[in-house]
Amino acid sequence: MTVSAWAEVLTTSLSPSQILALQSDPAEAMRSQFNLRVRKTKAPPQRGEAGTCDGLSILSQGLVLYVDTASRRRNFTLLHELGHHLADQCEELLIWAADQPDTGRVLEEICDRFAATLLIPETLASDVVGAGPVKAKHLADLFQRSIASREVCAIALCRFLGCQGFVAILDREAWQVTFAARQIDTRPYPWRGDIVPTGHPLRKLGAGGTLRCTGWWAFADGEQVDYWFDSVSDQRYAYAVFASTDLWEVSPFHGYTVPAERPTAQRFSFSCSACARSGQTYAYPCSTCGQPPCDKCGKCECDRRRDRARVCSRCRISVEPHLLKQGLCVDCRAQLRPG
Repeated sequence: MTVSAWAEVLTTSLSPSQILALQSDPAEAMRSQFNLRVRKTKAPPQRGEAGTCDGLSILSQGLVLYVDTASRRRNFTLLHELGHHLADQCEELLIWAADQPDTGRVLEEICDRFAATLLIPETLASDVVGAGPVKAKHLADLFQRSIASREVCAIALCRFLGCQGFVAILDREAWQVTFAARQIDTRPYPWRGDIVPTGHPLRKLGAGGTLRCTGWWAFADGEQVDYWFDSVSDQRYAYAVFASTDLWEVSPFHGYTVPAERPTAQRFSFSCSACARSGQTYAYPCSTCGQPPCDKCGKCECDRRRDRARVCSRCRISVEPHLLKQGLCVDCRAQLRPG
């Protein structure tokens, strides 16, 4: 499974009437549809897990606190916190998240994507992107044509990348990342508060300017991974789309030459028995089953096997359906066999 796939799981758990209510008035819908107590609060000293929403959930008490920013961020904050409420009730999601290198961070990403899916219909994002490829200016266009925050627009656009990469929003004064959304499991990628390093090509972007060229992003240990990027800016923000493939035919721009030995992104074939879809994806194969996740449902063979599994009525262990007889697994049947 992936962050996007889990966000879809949370979204599809909602009824059409709940979705309409949440899109109309998130706070009231959370009270009436989910029995949550929703209250305004003052801004916290820092966001949990360096996240991007102005809210806090106390799940054991069914309480959601949020900062009423009187802006588009309010709806994003509320729906993000609803995502935490729904995720807390999904045992499989919590088990998956616990196995990830940074559990808190992936939970924040799942809730971000859940909120974005509700706030921006895919039809609107498709209309803005058109035939593609995704460009940085599409973020500004989507912000103008929707009631969603910039963060939500970045998440919506990231779904259309078609390769490894991320969409970032930056404060131009400090050259600091305010938000970034990544495609599938792109690494490395920026997180809120990261500073664009001195000497990075993106810092050449002036106010009201555009820039396309080769660049890079680094892991925490300093190892750099090459990307191509497209960027635009206004007086306050810079928007940048980083991609592992040359979506914009960058090499002729600004005198940059792409080295001949630069590898292109690898594509992997998949055939999904869960949703009957097959094709190729840029997502890397699972380290356990060796199969890439489906680009529709996000499931690898491990996930599909887990979906098919049934629980032994005696020992409660999950096994493949064909290994169960009269509700018992092989070991339990052996233990109960006479003699």
